[in-house]
Amino acid sequence: MLSRQVLLEEFQQISGRIFELYREINAHPELGLECHKTAERIKTTFNDLGMQEGRDYKLFGPFAQSGFAIVLYNGDGPRIMYRGDMDALILQDLTGLPFRSTVDGRHHGCGHQLHSSLCTANAVLLHRLRKYWKGTCAFLFQPGEEGHGGAEKMIAEGLYDKLGFIPDKILFTHVFDQLPAGAVGLRAGETMAGAAFWNLTITSEGGHAGRMASINEVANAFEDLFYKLPTKFSPFDEVLVNISGRETSSVINVNPTKIVLKLSARTYQMPHLREIERKIANYIKGLAIIHEIPEDSFKLEKIVECQPLISDATMEKSMRRLMTSLVERPEQVRAITPIMSSEDAPMLAYQILFPDGSRRNIPILMIRLGVQDPDAYDADFKLKPGAKVPLVHTGHFAPTYEKALETGVIAIGGGLIGMFGGEVTR
Repeated sequence: MLSRQVLLEEFQQISGRIFELYREINAHPELGLECHKTAERIKTTFNDLGMQEGRDYKLFGPFAQSGFAIVLYNGDGPRIMYRGDMDALILQDLTGLPFRSTVDGRHHGCGHQLHSSLCTANAVLLHRLRKYWKGTCAFLFQPGEEGHGGAEKMIAEGLYDKLGFIPDKILFTHVFDQLPAGAVGLRAGETMAGAAFWNLTITSEGGHAGRMASINEVANAFEDLFYKLPTKFSPFDEVLVNISGRETSSVINVNPTKIVLKLSARTYQMPHLREIERKIANYIKGLAIIHEIPEDSFKLEKIVECQPLISDATMEKSMRRLMTSLVERPEQVRAITPIMSSEDAPMLAYQILFPDGSRRNIPILMIRLGVQDPDAYDADFKLKPGAKVPLVHTGHFAPTYEKALETGVIAIGGGLIGMFGGEVTR
């Protein structure tokens, strides 16, 4: 039977190299699908920790430019996929850490450096503890989670065909800035919203800024209408819309020839996104008439869309039981609430896989991993009065990575072994 103590001892043997990997990825963030050096650092870490391609695992890829998977084959049993994403954000690193980003304007503000380091650690863990489980485990290293459709691209490029199987279950981890390191969070059912992201480009001939109204006026009018969209479809059912940026060609004294508005909508009911898109098209037609400009001055382009995360109830119940036996204190396994943030991991589970166009819904579960300073929280896992912690998608976000990775290996990695039928105990 696999115990917390055995897991802790295994983690301590690999932790130094895993911590080093975390710091390397943090210091050298890569964007979108271009995570080539991150991928190479991960592969080097496997080699440094005694795992040889061909002998200990099989490598598949690249997919979506820099993504890859390694598969551990360990006899007959379940086939489970564990996913870690690799890409960073366009954001200034303000942490001041010794291993802060060395690339100006790039920062791991969403915790993907921890996700990929943990995915690496858990692959090594399952390799080292293979006597405790049977089955096939794929560890997926995915680029392009931050709005680049990395998961969908990996599927479209034949990920499951190349692996030779469709997983029975999919697990993934995401850092949680509302919990301290040492804690984990779970829920069954609706967990993260689906989303669509568009670029709306408005063009004009430009002209002297002192002689005519510019397309700034048109863009402002669109923004005003966009935020007045009817987004509450029922008391339990709504859409969150946002314009997260505006890019313009403008210079002093010259009207812009192009403005790009970055639009998003999030919901748990994907048909509502079609309604939002229809309203946007109507607004475009109306604005073209009102401002007496050609309708083709507007171009709406969908960048990416992802399904909502509906966490499998059976998996949640099983993982909750397993992790409760592996954390330091049972109360460190917390219940979480649904949020309107989105993830593209569901595209691994809900992709169209059948010739008739129907979707194969693979059971999927997200495990939230606490990453904040434990000293900032009281015994009820609430922030102490006056305490502040850095939030995700900010330049100050800096996980308490050593404790978080320890918990991620012992509780989540140990739980993963349990999902294969291995017996775990405190």
